[in-house]
Amino acid sequence: MTRNIMNNNDNPFELNAESYDRWFDSADGKVIFASEVNCLKNIIGETNGRWLEVGVGTGRFANALNIGEGIDPSPAVLGIAEGRGIQTYMGYGEKLPFPDKTFDGILIAFSICFMKEPSRAIGEAFRVLKETGRLIVGFIPADSVLGKIYEHKGKAGHLFYSNAVFWTKDELATLITKKGFILENMETCFLPESENVSDEKSLNIDAMSDFIAIAFSKQIERK
Repeated sequence: MTRNIMNNNDNPFELNAESYDRWFDSADGKVIFASEVNCLKNIIGETNGRWLEVGVGTGRFANALNIGEGIDPSPAVLGIAEGRGIQTYMGYGEKLPFPDKTFDGILIAFSICFMKEPSRAIGEAFRVLKETGRLIVGFIPADSVLGKIYEHKGKAGHLFYSNAVFWTKDELATLITKKGFILENMETCFLPESENVSDEKSLNIDAMSDFIAIAFSKQIERK
């Protein structure tokens, strides 16, 4: 059952939940999703204990990675995630409705680029993680081919990417470590979609990984 923490219907994922979810069943969607999940699995390993996905969306990643709980501000996507067996909560990463030291792990896959206050959300993740907890962040880097493509689409008014802010690996790592996390390791991969770009040189960037997953642990003050 979805626990109604707060209500927010004013976002494109709420208004287009079903069409967004159907994309993952398309020919391109299946291949890209499989690549991203494999990258995340390589860095997460086993999701033992209690895990939460922040920005769970329709639950595709949580389901594939055996993550049992997820939070999102969109009731429509949460309804789909619930159908995949995810325990859902309505709310924002910037204000997680959980006690301190609740979770063994937190996944933030893609949603970091849609957060209004990402620094606050990372602080909340630190708060609700146990002392041995891990934070996994998956994202499309701003300085990759695909990141530049999505950024360009956003400026052109794309339904989803117009509200997105893309980060480089170094920018995101700096943001997260400033909140007390330690960078453990990183996994990268190229996504099939970028291989269809005919003139990557026109983007004036070097070819880089299209998807990055980074694992962080909590930095515990030792007395």
